[in-house]
Amino acid sequence: MNGLGTVLVLLGAALCAAEIVSGTFYLFAFGLALLLAGGAELVWQLGATADLGLATLLSLLFLIAAHRLRRRMSNAASERTAQDDSGHEVEVLQVSSHSLRVRYRGSEWSASLADPGDVAPGERLTILRREGSRLILVRPATSDEPSLRR
Repeated sequence: MNGLGTVLVLLGAALCAAEIVSGTFYLFAFGLALLLAGGAELVWQLGATADLGLATLLSLLFLIAAHRLRRRMSNAASERTAQDDSGHEVEVLQVSSHSLRVRYRGSEWSASLADPGDVAPGERLTILRREGSRLILVRPATSDEPSLRR
């Protein structure tokens, strides 16, 4: 049995198992590359240079795929969280000429009004949406207006 192929397969399996704990996909990318390169060595006996080259190439390809997958998942989660903020009420803490500081979820956030108008500290406003870490606010809906909360 080929020693290098066995080592690559075992190392790849260990990295894939470690991925279960980290949850980042990057260890899985390396582990899968090593598993495939080790399997290729065991089947075709390509030699150390070809095996390590294959492992490197596969690692690069799988890392790019893992990065894109992680970013897509992160963006989707961030978008869902931002949508979940719509309709919640905030308290205005501070007013400056170009932005507001409000209290929401127990901390201070930067905010701005969707429609121009005067706002005073202590006033309660409603979140229309979130753009990054900035809240976009509107005045609360009156009883004859439909609520923003979903």
